[in-house]
Amino acid sequence: MLIIDNVQRAQDTAEGKATLYALKAARDEINSSKHQGLRVVLVGPHEGHLRMLCCENDQAFFATPMMNLPRQVASAID
Repeated sequence: MLIIDNVQRAQDTAEGKATLYALKAARDEINSSKHQGLRVVLVGPHEGHLRMLCCENDQAFFATPMMNLPRQVASAID
């Protein structure tokens, strides 16, 4: 499992955006192979920014399901 906190900051630079696309490609490759799989948890203070990463077709994690973390888990990450 890879947890990325303040993921919205990656949207500020071309390098950050490229990194998110690389992470998604790695996740997709690992999940489609014989490996156990890779789970990526994107965390940030603004739900709108997180939703954008999953819901807009020009974003790295487009069409990835978005799940709300239980409050106690979210608090532990913050």
